[in-house]
Amino acid sequence: MRCWPGEAVMIEETLARWARWPGWSDREGERPFNPELSARWLAWFASGVYPRLEQCERPPPRPRPGLPLRLVSPTIAIDATATDALPVTTGVERVVRALLAHLREHPDPQTAIVRWRDRGRVLTAFTPQPQMARPGLVGRAAGNPALVAALFGLGLGESVKRAHAHMVLRPAAASEPRLLPEDTTLLLPETTALRSPDQFARLHALALATPVRLVPLIHDMYPLTHPDRASPATRAALAAMLPLLPLADRVLASSAATAADIAALAPRPCRLEVIRLAVDLPPAAEVDPPAAAAEVDLRPVAEVDPPGGNVGDLPVVLTVGALEPRKNIAALVEAATLLWQRGRLFTLTIIGSARGADRAASAAISAARRAGWPISMAANLSDAQLRDWYAAARVYVQPSVFEGYGLPVLEAIAAGTPAIAADTGIAGQFAGQGVTLCDTRDVHALAAALDRLLTDEVHWAAQCRATRTAAMRTWPEFSAALITSLRPPAA
Repeated sequence: MRCWPGEAVMIEETLARWARWPGWSDREGERPFNPELSARWLAWFASGVYPRLEQCERPPPRPRPGLPLRLVSPTIAIDATATDALPVTTGVERVVRALLAHLREHPDPQTAIVRWRDRGRVLTAFTPQPQMARPGLVGRAAGNPALVAALFGLGLGESVKRAHAHMVLRPAAASEPRLLPEDTTLLLPETTALRSPDQFARLHALALATPVRLVPLIHDMYPLTHPDRASPATRAALAAMLPLLPLADRVLASSAATAADIAALAPRPCRLEVIRLAVDLPPAAEVDPPAAAAEVDLRPVAEVDPPGGNVGDLPVVLTVGALEPRKNIAALVEAATLLWQRGRLFTLTIIGSARGADRAASAAISAARRAGWPISMAANLSDAQLRDWYAAARVYVQPSVFEGYGLPVLEAIAAGTPAIAADTGIAGQFAGQGVTLCDTRDVHALAAALDRLLTDEVHWAAQCRATRTAAMRTWPEFSAALITSLRPPAA
């Protein structure tokens, strides 16, 4: 941490240091050292913001009176903006929370956690709290799927998101030093979460003007590969990220399929590396063999329990994921309804926030509930609660049209629970490990795969045994390996 004595001295001394940075390279003419651009970027930075490239062509505003120039230039900086702000515990946030937990266990003065502040115009370093951050409007709604579905149905969903982002990206506190990336590796593990084209434009200027090593971690490119399954705002944000990728020190992808999508979409070649994720559940080989399930009761539902009756002894079909179009929850509900109508007895449990508010899924869930079928929903569960649900389920279903990695499928396998997933995209990596692959867009095919796992005890037991063949690694192992890989090589 240090304070600059004045803008002129700051720019002169900093440029002298930057000119000696060995990381400048003229890879395809994209990133040579440009002292004029760096000087303009630093002048804007002294005024309180990270500028966009077009802003660097204009004179910077005068520095704000009393602006504290407290700075930090760590070896590694991890952007945890969205994870710190939103009370969501699945997907991308699980990766970031694993990194934060590792750093709490293994403090490192050369690694900083940073977040976008001042309406998304500057990165500041902060100390995340162990407990979940206080949610804003979207955070409160995330635990209430009906509320978020209603908001999106009224056309207010994006407004709520923007309002929440404004609350999260409030002006930086004086106690939070701003990140000046001098030979800093900046890990961007959240990609589109709480991002906008404007923020990617600021990162673009940062990459060209400063000695920073950008390392995006990308789980999927579905907004561009499956545009019908994403909102226009999400597509615009991801498209704005593409020009940044060739400037990155390297781009991490959580699967080979995602790496192939990145290579196809990036405007120029970028350095790609596939990094395998982990699970925080015990490996299936260390879990007690699943007990034989009770024989499935095939009597009509009306002869067993009335709507709203006791369904606690029925087999559980579980799915985990946000209620958004690409998750294809509507197809799962329709497949379950077909089986309920045939007299199969089980409960369908959907765990996940209502981000994206898939109207088709909401309509299917409402129709099933009106018919009295046993559907339960939950959001924002702790890791321990989620682990219990995986272990208690008879079958896990990932009906997504597309997944970048399919982490919930891996978590189900780790708990020894057979799973069903799409036969396209990344899910094929789990074939032979207790996962049944089918066309999840075909409601009848999905119903048939689910029906067999509910009624064929021999097949179900064989799939349980197959889960033990999956190779697993823990989140501490993943975090230690990732942070080690981000450190510059020893001189």
